[in-house]
Amino acid sequence: MLGKIISYKMLNHDVVEIIFELPDILKYKPGQWVLIDYKGAEQPLKRAYSIAEYKVVAQGCQITLAIKMLEGSKSWWYLRQAKEWDEFEIVGIFGHFILQENENPKIFV
Repeated sequence: MLGKIISYKMLNHDVVEIIFELPDILKYKPGQWVLIDYKGAEQPLKRAYSIAEYKVVAQGCQITLAIKMLEGSKSWWYLRQAKEWDEFEIVGIFGHFILQENENPKIFV
């Protein structure tokens, strides 16, 4: 599905926060991730990113990605050129390593 960038903010010199608005509500659980399919690349280019924040909105949902940009990487050029209202193909939701909702005690290492 096409995700529209509604916010693009550099958090420091190499980390960008991008908020995408999606037309559908995803069945998201913390710990899951999505793929960005960089259309227009010379060769197929897909990259996986963890979802930092998820919320349902009137038009569908919003996902926030915090992406470390590695200068010279294949996706770096696309991320540096991105701006608000650009659209990217978002694929997924993926991932089974999620926090289970039960009464068992949780221990994080």
